Amino acid sequence: MNLSQWFIFFLVIQLVHGLGTWKLYNKAGQKTWLAFVPIYNGIVLMKIINRPSWWVALLFCLLYTSDAADE
Repeated sequence: MNLSQWFIFFLVIQLVHGLGTWKLYNKAGQKTWLAFVPIYNGIVLMKIINRPSWWVALLFCLLYTSDAADE
């Protein structure tokens, strides 16, 4: 896949995630458009479920280590 295909893939995943969390953000009293902001939506989600916001960084650590293990 080239760069433009990865970008389109990322946008589709972000759209699906935003639509999936739209109602959750609404019920939690958050602004619903925040569901579509990359990375920050993870921070807001951690606030909703009463977890520390630094846990978002752990998600990226897990992605990086799993990618490094494949090589």
